[in-house]
Order: sequence, then C-alpha cells, then structure tokens
Amino acid sequence: MVEWIFLGDFSMKNWIFLSAICCNCLVFGLPIQDRKIDPTALSELAAELDIPADADLVTETQEHWLRKPGQERWEIAELSPSQRLYVLDWATNQGLFDAWKPLYQSYDKALILGATTSRMQMRLDFLKALWNEGIRFQEIVWLTGDRPLDNRVDNLTDRCKNESEAAHILWEETELPTEMRGCPVTFIAVPMKQEGSSLKRPNTEDTILAWLQNSPNPCRALF
Repeated sequence: MVEWIFLGDFSMKNWIFLSAICCNCLVFGLPIQDRKIDPTALSELAAELDIPADADLVTETQEHWLRKPGQERWEIAELSPSQRLYVLDWATNQGLFDAWKPLYQSYDKALILGATTSRMQMRLDFLKALWNEGIRFQEIVWLTGDRPLDNRVDNLTDRCKNESEAAHILWEETELPTEMRGCPVTFIAVPMKQEGSSLKRPNTEDTILAWLQNSPNPCRALF
C-alpha cells in the first residue's frame, strides 16, 4: 500500500495539475481520492486558463505544464498575475491548501522525494512534525538523483555537488527526535542518464523504480 501525503509545498502549476489528476480519477492514494472537486468548478478553472472546453484536461495540462526535455521546474514560465490570484482563490475554495494528514498511525516506510535543497528540508521538517504528532514509521528512505545543484535555487552548493549528497547533509544536520533519529535510513541515489551525447538527470519515476528494485517487498509506505 502506498499513501501519498506530499511532504512540502507545491508551485502554482503543481496545484493545477494535481486538481486535474484528482478529477480524472487517476489513483495516487487514498487521501487524494477522498478529495472531491466539483466538475463545474473545474470547468471554470479550465476556462480561466484558456483550456478549450472540449479538450482532454490531462493531455492539455501535461502539454502546458510538464517540463520540456532538459528543463527544470523553476525554468517554466509562471502564470500571469491575474491567473495566479484566480488559481489561489480557486484552490482555497476547493480545500487544496488544507492540511492533509496520514490515514494511519504506523507505516513501514516514510519516503522523502528529492528536490531542491530547500524543498527537501521542508519535507524532512514535515516528516519530523508528523512524528511529533504520533505518526510512526520503521524506516526512512530518501529517493534522490545525482542532479547537479543549481545556485539559483539550491543551498549547500559550496559543500556538495548534487542532490543526493545534499540529502545526506540535511539528514545529518537536522535536529530530530531521538527515536526518529534511530530509525534506519536508506538513500537511493540514481545516477545521471546518458541520452545521446548529453546527460539527463533522473526524475521521480526513476528514483521510485530504483527503490522498488532495492526493496521489492510489499509495504505500507508514506510519501
């Protein structure tokens, strides 16, 4: 069983894409399935974002907001100021900014997805907050890749070279409850991928597949 509780925050485009996923019934996990979005509200959002009424919503959102090859999330053009305000109000009304808490008190594994250094820190801090609220997990798994750090968005660039190395530093230097600190921790570090004459960084799918190869047994996992 996999339960998706997103450890950290989302950019505006992430929230829009998540809304589309929820309404098209793509299964990410029980907490998201429980979030019902009014189809009329979704149609209004699509119209505001210039998505044709007869278009396939998932296809359109992927075409507009998935990264192009070699592009990072922070390099994607943001929404206009008016669209941003609309989406913020819309997401608030749909409850997308409400806290989403785990369904269970105990998990086999808690997984932290790789990201920029500040996002990874936020995800670890949120996991710590869940622990302090009584949520327990037997192992912590970092799903990272050897993406080179970018001084435009990453910290620790003077101390390490890539996302995987940064995860080790964040884990070692974050103050954690003693019992949580004692949990076994696994670091999945996926290398850069050769594509033609260039290297491409691994994505979330690559890190999850690498984890499943490393730990194939069924478990209750908290993302």
